[in-house]
Amino acid sequence: MSKLLHSIGASNTEMRQCQEGFNPKSIRRNRSVYYLAYAFELLFYAYHKTFLHTDATLFGINSSMMMYAGHIIMSLVIMLLWTDKFKRLIHVSLAVTVIGFAAFLLLPDGIPKLLCAVATMTGLGGCVTSARCGFAFGANNTERLLSVVIALGGRALLGFIDAVFPDGAFWDNFLFYYAFPIIFLAAMVFCLLRFRESDLEAKEDANNEERFGLYWAFAIFIAFFAIEGYSRFMYINSYAPAAALYAGGQLVAAALFIVILFRLKKNIWHIWNLFFGICIIMSLLAAFGRNGNTNAPVHVLLGISEVGWIAALYLLGCAQRRFASYKLLKKCTLVFVIVSPITTLSDELVESIFPESLVTVTLIYILLITVAFLMVSPYTYKFLFDEKWLNELYEPDMRIYADVLEQAEKIDKENTLGLTPREMEIFALLLTDASFKQISASLNVSDNTVRFHSKNLYRKLSIQSRAELFAQYGKSGLIK
Repeated sequence: MSKLLHSIGASNTEMRQCQEGFNPKSIRRNRSVYYLAYAFELLFYAYHKTFLHTDATLFGINSSMMMYAGHIIMSLVIMLLWTDKFKRLIHVSLAVTVIGFAAFLLLPDGIPKLLCAVATMTGLGGCVTSARCGFAFGANNTERLLSVVIALGGRALLGFIDAVFPDGAFWDNFLFYYAFPIIFLAAMVFCLLRFRESDLEAKEDANNEERFGLYWAFAIFIAFFAIEGYSRFMYINSYAPAAALYAGGQLVAAALFIVILFRLKKNIWHIWNLFFGICIIMSLLAAFGRNGNTNAPVHVLLGISEVGWIAALYLLGCAQRRFASYKLLKKCTLVFVIVSPITTLSDELVESIFPESLVTVTLIYILLITVAFLMVSPYTYKFLFDEKWLNELYEPDMRIYADVLEQAEKIDKENTLGLTPREMEIFALLLTDASFKQISASLNVSDNTVRFHSKNLYRKLSIQSRAELFAQYGKSGLIK
């Protein structure tokens, strides 16, 4: 079986799990928790200022700054403590989040309510670290993509709600104000409690090339959030259709991401070029044409620029899976926690000191980062984009198909049908219900080659179709 698993791209973890006899149905049901946990956490965080709103301050510090500090600190602490025995860390984070939020809902506005809001966001910091580890080390590329698209789609939906009900009128409704955060948190809790320690496995250590790969991915991740922190100040709250246009742009961003990766079969490199191009056009419109005619395009482009948010999270998750050990991930997280406040607070500092120059500063800032990105692009492509990031999108999850591969191995040992090694590989993949496109990507051959070998395979097996193949050699519980 090991030979077959290797031939179709299974990882060492997947081979071990197949050999240990994992229950395929159980694995299939459990896979979604690793990307949905992250999606629901991102949705709650996106609207935490609405869900955890309070006017109270403590020592002159407002709730927003205190919640941000608690979130970042807990996220770092959980990351530094993270090991392959992570259940207790998840349970502590969830307990702090749930208890803090329950108390927040019950208390009147004031210092106690503020402290509960901070506790909720502090616990959520631990939850996001846990969800992010599952996103990186438990999900595959397709699931990572679905996670960020679901999160952005959810944000767009909430944005349309804000557009239809301006001035927060929607959230004034008691039912809606409580229902959305409770649903998001309940879903996140359900997913995190189902995390299994045996499913999340990182490298023991990383070599120099792998370190550089992850460092570059983190650099792009930080660059996006540095730009995003400035560009969001071009959002004009007094412009009536702003929320709807921005939300519409977010939906376009999600669609573009899927079309570029899936339909056009392009590298994620193209998405970054699109992101920087949009940011430059958007900032030029805001800096040199700020009037009633440019408000709408700026807000639509601002929403479309969220394609960078999807790409940053997706690329980082892929890079972590491919390059990172837990030890290396901790180092990068520490760097990000140090740098993140700088990118978050510097734009607020510029706005407070030079409010009239913020858009111009944003344009200069975006241009500088774009030029720097172009200057180092040969290294970026070397360490990241020359890798075949899409391969995993078309590879079946070998853990689900242990029984099918065992059946294929038995036939391979007997070899009474005279199958060639390539035909045996295709035979095993056909029994996983993989499409010809998925098989061609897994074996790095053309679709026509797969079809040619399939015809020879069918002839040797004396069958005419995939249905007959399943009927003779498949198992009903594994056929989709």
